[in-house]
Amino acid sequence: SDGVTVYYRADFEKGNGGFSGSKRMSQELVEGGAAGRALRTKCLEKWAGPRLKVDIEGSEGLKMAFLAKGEGFDRATLNVYDEAQDDNTTPYAYRWLPDGRWTPVLYRLDRFRYNSRRTGFVRPDTKYSELRFFGPEPKGRPVALTLDNFVIYRGEDRSPPGAVSGLRAKATEHGVLLHWAPAPDNVAPMLFVVSRAGSDGTFRK
Repeated sequence: SDGVTVYYRADFEKGNGGFSGSKRMSQELVEGGAAGRALRTKCLEKWAGPRLKVDIEGSEGLKMAFLAKGEGFDRATLNVYDEAQDDNTTPYAYRWLPDGRWTPVLYRLDRFRYNSRRTGFVRPDTKYSELRFFGPEPKGRPVALTLDNFVIYRGEDRSPPGAVSGLRAKATEHGVLLHWAPAPDNVAPMLFVVSRAGSDGTFRK
């Protein structure tokens, strides 16, 4: 066994992956994701953001991982609704999103707390039905969240990814621009580390 159960996965190559929104936001597929397209949500008011219907029971070992890029959306703020307790859950600390930079994010849902409480963690017998990202008040500035390689899974991933393919290199005035197809994986690769050998043959990032 590879140690994981995948409940939801989206790379947004062919659609929005089930993510929806409201009149307070707009969505579009954009180029420049991990391997092509990504889902960009422009938030027109406070609390607006992409949301996804799910049907997942039990919080133990449950994880959510994705790539995110913010525009005036400085933290990966979200709620996950637990029908069993009729309460939203949220992490104790949101992952910081540097403006305009892709950032890998991993949340452990069993370490979330209920919105109605300031201490403790969620119950093990949760019944998750929806997750929703929410952004800040635009106040005349662009506020948007772009997502890619979104996955919800349970367990410890013990299977290594395969090899990348289609590596291409292009010289630019700023250095060498690399392109490659992401490695196949049972969940999804969170990040790639690029290293090069120095004159002594030692590889460094």
